[in-house]
Amino acid sequence: MTRLHFGELQFLHAMASEEGVHPGATRAKVLDWLEFAWKVSSREIKPDTFLRDIDNATLKEHFGCTQWRVSDLYILGRQDKLLPYLHRVVFGSVLHTVQDLFAGAHASRETSAPIGIWQDTGLAQPRRIVEFHTYGAQDGSLHENKTAGKP
Repeated sequence: MTRLHFGELQFLHAMASEEGVHPGATRAKVLDWLEFAWKVSSREIKPDTFLRDIDNATLKEHFGCTQWRVSDLYILGRQDKLLPYLHRVVFGSVLHTVQDLFAGAHASRETSAPIGIWQDTGLAQPRRIVEFHTYGAQDGSLHENKTAGKP
């Protein structure tokens, strides 16, 4: 819990690991995490796969020296009951990270108006993230500002 909220794993919540981290570095970790989690939720990566054996720079950096398997990361100690539902648990983590990308307490975006439309949707592209915040320095009241159309 400490690593997720105040340490080097804050990218799981779309946040920087510490003040002053370049947004591109945090973005890369968030995208690595989302790619990994998507592959687990779609069952491309199996629950018994060792994290160290997955070709993902962020996983190797943070879990490469462990004996952990995918199921340990998400449901450690609850494999007996939750293993059949692991893909759903992991999909929930994908949705949580994406939601956090739009929380004002987690990231600041450009102030200019959106510059384009997502192909075939008619929806405005979200403004670009210019800074990822850290848990220790976040303004918790900004969680209340998650509204559709106002990232």
